[in-house]
Amino acid sequence: LDDYEEGTWTPVITASTGSQGWSYGNSGAYTKIGNVVHARFSFQSYSGNLSGSLNLTGLPFTNNFRQYTGDFGFYKFSLPTDAVTMFIYVPAGTTAYPYWSKGGGNSGVNVQAQDFNSGAYFEGTISYRVA
Repeated sequence: LDDYEEGTWTPVITASTGSQGWSYGNSGAYTKIGNVVHARFSFQSYSGNLSGSLNLTGLPFTNNFRQYTGDFGFYKFSLPTDAVTMFIYVPAGTTAYPYWSKGGGNSGVNVQAQDFNSGAYFEGTISYRVA
């Protein structure tokens, strides 16, 4: 393993409007092996009034390849009852977009920030390739 690195990063949630607070903070850690990055993130105990499409910015390395990857979970979140599959879209750059899908070949729908409830948690891992 001549190309191995690990460290921390600061994940940031952005949305169209509103403000946010996390009682137990936001944190991130990553492991990079060769050209593959595994970036973990955690946001705990939400308060605020965010609205619009949810984005996760500040990935520790720039992604050069469009990818659909990662896994994430919510606690105290009003995810639609017909949501079947959850995935993270990572276009070229350092921003990721959480999506959900109804399955059956339906396209993804960007997760909406206004669906966070007071005290919500948002955590997961994004795996992606870099150049």
